[in-house]
Amino acid sequence: MNKLRINYKYNMKKNCLNICLLALLALGGCQSERTEFPSQGEYGYLALDCQTSAEVETRAAAAVTAPAVGDLTMTIQGKGDQADYTWTGKVSAFDTNENPLQKGDYTVTATWGDMTQEGPALPCFEGSKDFTILPQKVSEVALTVQICNSMVQVACTEAFKSYFHDARFTLTTAAGNSFEMTPEETALEANQVSEHAVFVAPGTFTLKGTALKQTDKEITFAKELTAAARTCHTVKFDVNAGTATVTITFDDTVIAEEPIDVELNPEA
Repeated sequence: MNKLRINYKYNMKKNCLNICLLALLALGGCQSERTEFPSQGEYGYLALDCQTSAEVETRAAAAVTAPAVGDLTMTIQGKGDQADYTWTGKVSAFDTNENPLQKGDYTVTATWGDMTQEGPALPCFEGSKDFTILPQKVSEVALTVQICNSMVQVACTEAFKSYFHDARFTLTTAAGNSFEMTPEETALEANQVSEHAVFVAPGTFTLKGTALKQTDKEITFAKELTAAARTCHTVKFDVNAGTATVTITFDDTVIAEEPIDVELNPEA
């Protein structure tokens, strides 16, 4: 988790603003102090405490690195009477003292990446929060910027690989993007997110697959599934020799048990 903290002070006697950056490299969010304000004007200030998180909903350990807070793109958008106000730029470029805000309601949004860009190693981060500015007050806002897209990986167990070979899988997203998926085994056993996991926009996707039996006869799979934001999904293919079925599991839920019309005998 990255965090950035910035302190701001205003001294009327010197009529200047004193900016002190604390632990910019070691931490990373924003926090401000202001003890005196100009005597006129209906303005206040935003004190933003911003941090990033790469945590996802999964039992696996996701090897995703959160971006530095200063690299996030931030937008402050006014609402209601302040609807015409917009500030956009990098978090590192935002100077609280140089950007007093007129009293009213606002939304601050921080992003990194592009949700429309899908594929391996393409995480997208976003966080948003509403806040209100009061005259001659500091509005402290804590904002956590999290992964907002989904991750999908495919795993084949040793049992599956004992009965089938040359398994191929294709994931197609709602946006029409298609990706050849590399089935994993050791990553699944180690509760790790595969380096081949694909980042996709939350929503429906289709996973189609083929594999060859030991007789070289092809079997096919096709499932439509739904990916949730900030979640790493695993589609697992296994073989139950006792029931002669291929079991397809989506996370912890069995979604299909496909019968196999030949004896499951790896020695055949």
